[in-house]
Amino acid sequence: MIAFLHHLQQHNPGPDLRVHTQMFGLNCSLLDYSGTVRVEPRNQQLHLSYPIPKRWSGWDDARVVGRTADLSEATAMLLAAFEHQPRPSDWRDELLTTPTKKTPQNLETLHIRLQRISEQAPETLYAYYEALQTDTTLVIKYAAEHMLAFLAQVSDETSIATYWCYTQGTSLTLTNHDAMHTGVTVTPTANISYSISYSLDSDRALWPDAQVEGSPRSLDDVIHMTAVAIRQIGMNV
Repeated sequence: MIAFLHHLQQHNPGPDLRVHTQMFGLNCSLLDYSGTVRVEPRNQQLHLSYPIPKRWSGWDDARVVGRTADLSEATAMLLAAFEHQPRPSDWRDELLTTPTKKTPQNLETLHIRLQRISEQAPETLYAYYEALQTDTTLVIKYAAEHMLAFLAQVSDETSIATYWCYTQGTSLTLTNHDAMHTGVTVTPTANISYSISYSLDSDRALWPDAQVEGSPRSLDDVIHMTAVAIRQIGMNV
């Protein structure tokens, strides 16, 4: 972060830039706009993110996230976000609308057939996560339990809606391709909850490999958000 700050001082957009520390990261904003871009170090990379409205993402409290290890690229990503991220007018409809309380009655459900990609077959998803469930590391063990709970709710071998899927660590990605391709990724998080993300189209993304990320608060939430994301990126069968 120190190296990024030095680089930012040399290439910043001018005196209107404001930077505030929060935990290990930075909240960056401009005087003429209240929007904030978050920059934080993770796994030897800089993660940049900013919030987007539900009508753009399909989710409540969604963020666009980008990653880079290059300081020049990180600065360029920050400036691009200032120029193109949502303005107050983009949030107006949501600010004027009382949020609908999510209940089991208005959350979408999902019943799909999951076919593991050829590269990872013939081991089934259940076998994969059941093996992780025996891991001596508690974080992995509990993550596997949460993914098994997710599979128990959405996996339906009789469904005509079939998606390829693959695993990476404890995460699961649904895709339309028999390969490790972009799609919708569900990941159990360190606090024994879930994170969910999908890739933005190149013509909509400000950053390379940009993703929309959300933080569901329950199993019902993650199922609902997965269904919304599948529709949002045109993955419907």
